[in-house]
Amino acid sequence: MTFVEWLMTKLRAFVPRRAKPQPAILPPPLPPAVARPAPLPPPELHEPVPAPLHRTSPGPSANRAERRRLERLRRRHDKFVTPKGPKPAKIEREAVEPKPKPDPVPPPEVPEVPEVPEGPREASGNFYMADKHHEDREGKNVLYVETEIHGIFSFRDTILQQLELYFVYLERMRRRDSDAYALYRQVGAIVVPYLANNAHYRNLPERDEKPLGPQKPLTAWFKQTRPGFGCFVYGVDPETEKFEAKPAPQKDGEKTTWWVPKFMYFTKYTKPPPTFERMSGGDIYSMTIWWDQPFNPKFARRHKNGVPQQFGIFVSADGSKVTALRVIETKYLKVHSRKGHEFFRVPQRLWHIPNTYQEWARDHKVDVQRFLTDIFIDATFRLELAQGSMIRVAASKKDMTAVFGVEVDRMPYFFQDRDIHLNEDGHRKRIFHMVRPHQRANGTTVGFHFRGERNFTWAGYDVAITVPGRDHYMLDEFNVGAHDEYWDNKGIRMKEFGAMLSKDIKTGRGGMR
Repeated sequence: MTFVEWLMTKLRAFVPRRAKPQPAILPPPLPPAVARPAPLPPPELHEPVPAPLHRTSPGPSANRAERRRLERLRRRHDKFVTPKGPKPAKIEREAVEPKPKPDPVPPPEVPEVPEVPEGPREASGNFYMADKHHEDREGKNVLYVETEIHGIFSFRDTILQQLELYFVYLERMRRRDSDAYALYRQVGAIVVPYLANNAHYRNLPERDEKPLGPQKPLTAWFKQTRPGFGCFVYGVDPETEKFEAKPAPQKDGEKTTWWVPKFMYFTKYTKPPPTFERMSGGDIYSMTIWWDQPFNPKFARRHKNGVPQQFGIFVSADGSKVTALRVIETKYLKVHSRKGHEFFRVPQRLWHIPNTYQEWARDHKVDVQRFLTDIFIDATFRLELAQGSMIRVAASKKDMTAVFGVEVDRMPYFFQDRDIHLNEDGHRKRIFHMVRPHQRANGTTVGFHFRGERNFTWAGYDVAITVPGRDHYMLDEFNVGAHDEYWDNKGIRMKEFGAMLSKDIKTGRGGMR
């Protein structure tokens, strides 16, 4: 070995060898992300909200049992009628031998999933809550579902009473606002559950008053669609009438009365009334609050019908600015002549927000601009939620119509007391329902579709069930503005417009079928 070779051998012993590259070990794939449920819509600022029912013990079976127990307590308050019609034939079913039970399969190991902190949900994805029923404040808690807050019915404890009063109040709209009556008696105003119009809380002994927070913005739906009209029922129910009949606290030594709006509706204008302040760069709406107390003798003597209050709203093109419009008011000043015994009147015009709204806002300790715009934004928000039902139920009596939404999987329970209609086999026709995709025993594949009875009589009402967007176009997407009759008398009136919309729904215009 030469000296050079010996030296290189010694140097290799001191220099560390580079490690051979090893294959990268990747971590196990994460489970797919699960979409978290959307938060509940914010309640009205001055109204309490029932506390969500928390899990009493771990595991979904405990939640399911508790929900069913609360549902049974809620259904004790249901109100039904006796269905009319022939008695259906009894369905005779052949005895079927039980199938042999398969060998038990050991359950797969499933990793524990942390409990969702925001509260329990039903299988359909709805939150469920526990609270006292409005008819029994001292009794046990009963079940309430998230969709009731949105304006969709799930139970049968209030709908018949609401419909009975609805047609009474709607009929009284004919004289004081004939255009609105002509439209909504054919298209229908939207009836909502007690949780959606705050009737559930009106007769509570104590009502929490919360400080006024930042103003809610218009929803993305309203900013994009700019609907042409909309109406929902706010205070047409026995609980509201009971609340209004209570003595109210005195103000400045004078007696006062509780008042709750009966209807709230808005109309979009392409050419607004001349009394509204002119603004450009957006859309102008008229917001109407309908007041009525036919049970009040003092009010009934002064007013044969209800009283509408209307104010204008401007919505900018991007929807970021909502402004209450001033209206023009003409006052006549009495001016005496030089002779002293003669006088004449001089007109004086003023653009302002009427004093009625100014006083109304002061009673609520808020600026009048904020007060009126809050009313409009809240009305559009409630109307959007109420129109989120998959199905549209139209209940008609004589020539008037009411509209409400029902959870589609609750239809057999909700309309179980409808009048009996028989099929060819003498059995009762099934109610409108969804059919999920499935495969028959012969191997035929059946896709998703709807089946069942769509038109029937229920509690004296003619009921028609449709699926908006599938059976006809969606009314909440109609965004054509109206013209005030001061500017143009060539267009169709509200009566003809309502008849056109009603016909489009019946004939299925704009549907996907």
